[in-house]
Amino acid sequence: MTTMKMKHLVLTVSAAALIAACSEPADEAAANAANTAPVVNETASQAEQTESERLNAWFEDVFQRNVARSPMAQTFLGMKTSYDQWDDVSPEFQQETFEMGQADLAYMRENFDFDALDESARLSWRLFEYNAERDAAGRRWEDHGYTFTPRSGAHMRAPTFLINNHRVDSVEDAEAYIGRLRNFGDYMDQNIAN
Repeated sequence: MTTMKMKHLVLTVSAAALIAACSEPADEAAANAANTAPVVNETASQAEQTESERLNAWFEDVFQRNVARSPMAQTFLGMKTSYDQWDDVSPEFQQETFEMGQADLAYMRENFDFDALDESARLSWRLFEYNAERDAAGRRWEDHGYTFTPRSGAHMRAPTFLINNHRVDSVEDAEAYIGRLRNFGDYMDQNIAN
């Protein structure tokens, strides 16, 4: 996934999660009780969830799955996991990411009832749908851009990424920084191959 697409994906899913998180439950006491009550069984818990809560929980799962696939997105979000790694920018990984997004869209449409969602969740649905459809429409232009230009490309993004995002607060962070520098050749080789 290109850095621009990853930023777009992270921003979109983050916006959807933020919108969902900002919606206030109708009965806050009931919401707090639901958060502290032990789960007897998963199907009973799912039956008590509103359709909007189910959808938002699924969005969170999709978001976490996508972040787990991107060491750079993890770093953008302030996480220090896979801190010595770069994203996989191979065409195979890009194709897999695209197929996952299209499968997610199909799953959402098949497993959630749009009409039963609250206004916030409907907006999240539409944003998710818009981005997946936009990705599908843009696939035909996938190989029409330049990988490197005098003003953009991995050769320029990587140093900026390290300076602005890779925080060094401990010895482990410094070692991860050095690890990223050591792994930079593989990352650049993928970009060159592209």
